[in-house]
Amino acid sequence: MILVRATQKLLNTQRLKPQTVDLSAITLPILGTWYANTVTSSFKGKSLVIYVHEPSLVTVVTVGKTIKKTFPNFITSLEKLLKRFSFPTVFINEQMAYFKENAITKTDSRKMLGYMNSITDSLIGRMYTYQNFEEIDLEEEENILMNLLHGSTPNNYFRPIHYWENYLKGEDPFKQSLDSENELIQLIPDANKLSRSEDLHMENQLMKLQLENILGGQIMNGSNDGIPAEIENLFLKNIIEFEKQVTKSTKVTVNDLLKNPKFKAADSLNEKQLKSELKKINLLLNKKFIQLDFLDNYSDLVKYKFITEELINQETQTLNIPGMITHFIYEEFHPNHEFDVKNKIKHFIYTMLDEEELDSSNFKYTCSNEILLNKQSISLKELEEKVKFFHLIHNAEEVMDYRKKELLFNKNNTKAKVIGTLEFKKPGTKTKTKYDMNFELKNNDSLWEITSIDFELLN
Repeated sequence: MILVRATQKLLNTQRLKPQTVDLSAITLPILGTWYANTVTSSFKGKSLVIYVHEPSLVTVVTVGKTIKKTFPNFITSLEKLLKRFSFPTVFINEQMAYFKENAITKTDSRKMLGYMNSITDSLIGRMYTYQNFEEIDLEEEENILMNLLHGSTPNNYFRPIHYWENYLKGEDPFKQSLDSENELIQLIPDANKLSRSEDLHMENQLMKLQLENILGGQIMNGSNDGIPAEIENLFLKNIIEFEKQVTKSTKVTVNDLLKNPKFKAADSLNEKQLKSELKKINLLLNKKFIQLDFLDNYSDLVKYKFITEELINQETQTLNIPGMITHFIYEEFHPNHEFDVKNKIKHFIYTMLDEEELDSSNFKYTCSNEILLNKQSISLKELEEKVKFFHLIHNAEEVMDYRKKELLFNKNNTKAKVIGTLEFKKPGTKTKTKYDMNFELKNNDSLWEITSIDFELLN
């Protein structure tokens, strides 16, 4: 059997009554205790549930709002995670057998809740990089969290991956991988050869000297605590290889890299032909490790003309480093101010309506430090208090959507004004109420931020 300790918020969501568990009467397996909490994403109506192992902090991310819905996916995803990180097959099979039975109870560790908050902050911070909920790569998020650094002092920092590396070697799971200079070198008794850790350390030091010669200055000054020697070794090798190739590389156009392919004129192609030609071009780009991203939605004609008339003339370097991809972003060539402004408003609305995750720090991603609210200058902390009062009077679940009526830019696209309404629907009825909600934004170093909000319900 395994034990799931759910936060009160998660228990309330499913209206679950925590079970009473006599821990003295049972023996839990190594992967027997998990803390669970709901995480509201930056996309309206979309939530995640995270399961965090005590004490290693291995985290599994699932889609949903309740334990009932997410628990089967949690079991499947956990097994996949263990296999991705090459846990022994015997260990995986042995531990997964215990997941046939479970008990759900309440949390009992403030320390674990603190860890979960840092995990949640890390997760939410990346949510804003996704354009839609379906793009979220749960496995990639789990991989990132497997390497997330936890702890409050230099002597108790650890990562989940290091916890298990030590555990599976029969060592103290919380042992510091790189506590001090002395621990970097572990000599083999009665042997006249370097240990693996000593060999890596020596190689890393030599590569640092080599890089200093190349770059003409000291690098990586200070402590390297928490960086595994294997990771540092791989990083240094990649940097050296990159620097070597940069000095020898020449600049060529994308067209030259693709070996001057012949493109059909865009105006001569119908919609079906455009799709077919775009597929061919993308295959050509992928073979040369070139990726083109479009942040907004555009027609196939716009994409095709951009690639065949502009991108092919862009210069890039002739580097041959395994795994290295050259990225181009369409909006860096053709700024899409309307998309950026609408996206900024969308994230502000989601932040405002998310009572459970409400925090003034979340507004810094969308607002200037000092903004005008209904013509009055306030700080982001004051904005947070206004929004909290809004939640006391209004049920955020009644909010339908924000409807943009008009979007205006000044001549130089340095300022924008959005005129719209926030629509409410009374539960159990078809009655809808609309309130004017207007925004002003400014373009600050190519990033839009909200400088003014007019919304009477935030008075």
